[in-house]
Amino acid sequence: MRLGIEVELTGGAHDAISVLCDEGLAAAGHLHDYHCNCDCCEYDRPAQYAWTGQEDCTVDGELISRILTWGDDAWQAIAKLGNVLHEVRAEADPFGGGNYDAAGNHVHVENVLDANGRRRLYRLFLRYGQEGGDLELLASAASRDMRGYNSRVEPEHLNPRVWRRNSPPDAAVATAEWVHAHRDGWEATRPANWHKHDAYHGTEGWLRCNAHRRTIEFRLWNATTLAWRLHMHAGLSVAMVKFADDPHSPVVTARTARPLLALLDPYMDADTARYAQRQMAYATAA
Repeated sequence: MRLGIEVELTGGAHDAISVLCDEGLAAAGHLHDYHCNCDCCEYDRPAQYAWTGQEDCTVDGELISRILTWGDDAWQAIAKLGNVLHEVRAEADPFGGGNYDAAGNHVHVENVLDANGRRRLYRLFLRYGQEGGDLELLASAASRDMRGYNSRVEPEHLNPRVWRRNSPPDAAVATAEWVHAHRDGWEATRPANWHKHDAYHGTEGWLRCNAHRRTIEFRLWNATTLAWRLHMHAGLSVAMVKFADDPHSPVVTARTARPLLALLDPYMDADTARYAQRQMAYATAA
């Protein structure tokens, strides 16, 4: 499965891209303009250039992978990035501070889902994405809280139709994708008072997924510079898409009792499963 990773840094971004270039992992040793589309920043650039760097007004800079394939290709790229971030003592503060906003990691997974698959993915976020839920524990990184820049779906805003066995496949759109309803063509399914949800939730949600997007974007992950957490963020994103793409995966309801990791276990690689258990132990420690 193909994916891309965006790593926001609140310190050390310039040093990191310089070292990545010196080690042959980036084509240029400086940060390019935001959303630059030059040859160095093309997502399908040559395989040796796993990373590029771009300016981002909200943080010190952003490191962006080329299109990776989940497996050795992605694992090696993440491990090498982690080594560089450690070497330059990069900083990734999910709560910002100083001149910067909250930093996060975004994982883009290729969109292989049909309408039923999207419904299965939305249900995962609705069931496990509430305050103190499994997704929060896994996404919080070294913190015990979630950054406020991206927003969860609150219980009082859920559309009950999403839990009905025979609900329309995209019934969840009106909840999990409120904020993008007017941008991404969901005019027919948005709530009548969608503008109130838009104001309530801010500019971005934890999940961006619909039929019109080439990738499914997981925006919930708190920033980190540690390779094992970067691997876990990407691995869990891939596992959730695989779960949603499997028509035989367990049906998730509002009352599902099984932990999220138990549901995702058949879809995770061994390292992601181990790192996820490590993160859960950290997040739930007294």
